[in-house]
Amino acid sequence: MILRPVTRRLQPIERAAGPLGHPVFAVVLYVGVMWLWHVPALYDAALEHAPLHVLEHLSFAAAGTLYWLAPARPIRSPLRLTGLAPVAYMVVTKILVGLLGIGLAFSPDALYGFYEGQPRYWGLSAGDDQAVAGLIIGPRAVDRHGDSCWRGWFVRLLSESEAEEQRAERYA
Repeated sequence: MILRPVTRRLQPIERAAGPLGHPVFAVVLYVGVMWLWHVPALYDAALEHAPLHVLEHLSFAAAGTLYWLAPARPIRSPLRLTGLAPVAYMVVTKILVGLLGIGLAFSPDALYGFYEGQPRYWGLSAGDDQAVAGLIIGPRAVDRHGDSCWRGWFVRLLSESEAEEQRAERYA
């Protein structure tokens, strides 16, 4: 209730954003940015040109921020994820980004030419290094903050369910 005046001021902005403020757009943008910047030509170009590398990381930050705003919306909104929607939101994204990690991990050749001429840290070839990176991306795609987020959403799901039941009892 304390945030209602703030909520009222944010609703016109949210309406003006239209489909860009929708959680589905956040998933598409997040997954798209991850996949796009892992296209070998773009990835190598970003490593060779500092301004492009900055753009790459700014786009990761922007897409990630928009992505995490949807399930973590502190202010009640028509676009807020409720019930089991945050879980579905995370699972779908985990699968789509996880496929990128699987592709990197099991690629028969190193995809990024930039690393071919780099020093061999820990004795890993460019292909082995890429496989390790893919194994990190794959299983850990989105749940970098996993346990606390899942517990938080589960508690929120239960409290929302309880609040809905109490509202229904009051109006009955």
